[in-house]
Amino acid sequence: MDNLVVQDLHDLELSKDIVFEYLDDLRESGIVNMFGAGSHLVNEYGMLRISAQTLLKEWMNDHNRHMPLGG
Repeated sequence: MDNLVVQDLHDLELSKDIVFEYLDDLRESGIVNMFGAGSHLVNEYGMLRISAQTLLKEWMNDHNRHMPLGG
């Protein structure tokens, strides 16, 4: 599955930093429940749904590591 993400990102010349920044901005906007943000990645970057879901999961795991306890 990771190969799909790497291939997809390579083909689109994207990096995780760009996608994660987009997800940060999307979260801060409050316009979407982040569990549904994968479809925004598909629409914004034209990536495969499986790649979008994989990146979203990675972003969520990373985001949760940086959240203070209780908040």
